[in-house]
Amino acid sequence: MKLNPVESSPLNKQIFFGGFIFAVFVVLMGYNEVPYSQEIVFFVSLGVVLYFLRTLIIDLDADTIKHVQMAMIVIFVYRAMPSVGPALTWWEIDELGFDKAFFGTLGQIGAALALVGMWISSKFIINQAIGKVLIWMTVIGSILSLPVLAMYYDIHTMLGIDARTVALVDTAVASPFDYIAGVLMLTLVAIYAPEGHKGTWFALMASLMNIALSAGGLLSKYLNKIFIMTREIKEDGEIIVPANYDDLGILLWVVIIVGFVVPIVTILKFNPDPSIKKKV
Repeated sequence: MKLNPVESSPLNKQIFFGGFIFAVFVVLMGYNEVPYSQEIVFFVSLGVVLYFLRTLIIDLDADTIKHVQMAMIVIFVYRAMPSVGPALTWWEIDELGFDKAFFGTLGQIGAALALVGMWISSKFIINQAIGKVLIWMTVIGSILSLPVLAMYYDIHTMLGIDARTVALVDTAVASPFDYIAGVLMLTLVAIYAPEGHKGTWFALMASLMNIALSAGGLLSKYLNKIFIMTREIKEDGEIIVPANYDDLGILLWVVIIVGFVVPIVTILKFNPDPSIKKKV
């Protein structure tokens, strides 16, 4: 098997040693349990990665830099959407009677169908505009969040449908789209990879995508501080902390609306022109 020659580039000492110093900083922050360490690490991480990315694209022409920046904004915002958090799992266990075995079944079904869905849809997706597909992924993802919202308002009981059936069907339908969206993110990263720096570019963009997930986690954390929910805690048969899921419905609405509106507005405003990809 013959491999195509790959252009090598010298070690970028600024990124190498800067990344090492940053790693030491993160370890020290975690070890010393600094207040607001999550927030501090997030903003420092974001600043460091954006600075390193800037050093990779600074030699490109202004128009290309603009489109690369737009691609980074789309990727970051799409990945940074908040989730409901652990309260949803607590509620599903306490109120719907789900258990570890059932959650394991959902996970296996989701993983298997995701692979099948990606295999079936791959040829169709690569021929479509990435922005268009991401918008459709956002719309479909929001629609597929509605069954959980409906279960909170007990609509499944009114319709005579078992909650586990709803969860199984929802997982089966929704699971491929999360994986497809991830593949689209990587495709967008590949399109704008600068020649001679592709390895470094992919590493930094992977870091940016992980930082975006951290942003989503922080947003979820603060949403759960606004909409406070508690799980029942007993001690010696006495209820110490009562269960409280009164705000879960509002939180579900907020997460669904934010996850629908923000990505679509961002994609429509910052969607980079695919025609630029050949110039990078």
